[in-house]
Amino acid sequence: MDDFRQVFSLDQLTGDDTVTLARAAAEAIRGLNHATRHQAGLDQPSAAYDILGALSLAAARTGQALAQITRYLDQALAARQLGHDRGEDPAPSVDAAAVFLDDARLSAAALAGDLDAAQQQLALINGRPGHRNPKDQP
Repeated sequence: MDDFRQVFSLDQLTGDDTVTLARAAAEAIRGLNHATRHQAGLDQPSAAYDILGALSLAAARTGQALAQITRYLDQALAARQLGHDRGEDPAPSVDAAAVFLDDARLSAAALAGDLDAAQQQLALINGRPGHRNPKDQP
């Protein structure tokens, strides 16, 4: 799927559609984990470079989703649209979730930065070991 808008109409988007997208992202990572276990899935340094770039972008985009989930929860709580299965005040649970979501957002940003830095280290790496600098030869 090149673009989620090919599958979902933003005019008719539902919570179920959003959950489907999140599950598809998790399954894509699962598939990536499987593919990178095999040499054929990582047959050139350029593949590692491109994968790191895509993962960095995914991590960077994750922060936005986490912030939007936090905003939804805060707004729903303020509008008294949330309940608690045990009849308790939902505010402490929502507030605690917001703390963890903020930590996760910061972690996602750090992950994106680390992946980008790793990718940049591979920018000049190629799969032709015979082309080393003669000065580096013993």
